[in-house]
Amino acid sequence: MHVYISYRMTGMGMDPHFAVPLLNGQDMCFSLQGEPYFAFNLISDPVISINSYFIPPESGQDLGDNATFLGDIGILVKPEECQDRCDANDIIKIVISAADRSVMLQGSRTKLKDRHVKVLVQNATATTKQGNVLENGDHPSLTVIVKQPSVAFKVQFVNEHIDLIVQDSSGISSNAHGIMGQFLRRQAEITNDGFLKVNGKKIRVVKDDAWEFLHTNAECLHAKPSFGIQADGIIEGRYTDYIVEGLLSPDFEYSKFTAPIKQ
Repeated sequence: MHVYISYRMTGMGMDPHFAVPLLNGQDMCFSLQGEPYFAFNLISDPVISINSYFIPPESGQDLGDNATFLGDIGILVKPEECQDRCDANDIIKIVISAADRSVMLQGSRTKLKDRHVKVLVQNATATTKQGNVLENGDHPSLTVIVKQPSVAFKVQFVNEHIDLIVQDSSGISSNAHGIMGQFLRRQAEITNDGFLKVNGKKIRVVKDDAWEFLHTNAECLHAKPSFGIQADGIIEGRYTDYIVEGLLSPDFEYSKFTAPIKQ
């Protein structure tokens, strides 16, 4: 089974922190903490939608009143053969659970692949009778590969939360949206006075190492703390515009995923 690996990765981990590769060859990093117990859209594209449930820190961790982590992940994929003609039964649905370290594809916890999606379990034991549950290793992980569009991302389980790293976003459209998606495949430039120009915005940045969860020594263009904990002035609109009804709901203010999903 082929796994897409790229040195430049899009990622999201604790706090939550976001790192997104820009077309100018640099990575942009920023924080958006959202609100615990709400689901937010991360990437919205005409053929794929990725949401996450934001959760508070694990018990015993004192990280402040506003700290959040990435909980469960919900993904919708529109199969290539139906595209704009997809109905609710055509849409591929994936739910990745942070609490029990399991993945559910098309509603069946015992099915890890079909013609359009592959799930590769790493550093873990996959059981099939009681669900594909990741059991072994300090930080077990899995890689989800979507054939159409070409998208691959790694999910790493850390205690009761998830770190998400998009390893291949070449299939994402240039008009994608979502907290992360609005920066994918976008033109950007750095001005002489230390601003990043992207999506019609000028963002004061400073070069620094990427966050540890990215597992890379790449530099990031970190948005200055003056933008606050909700990425005001970085993302389009407000963080509340990215709230979705649930993990498998594609609808929010800037949604690009148009296929029906309700039965």
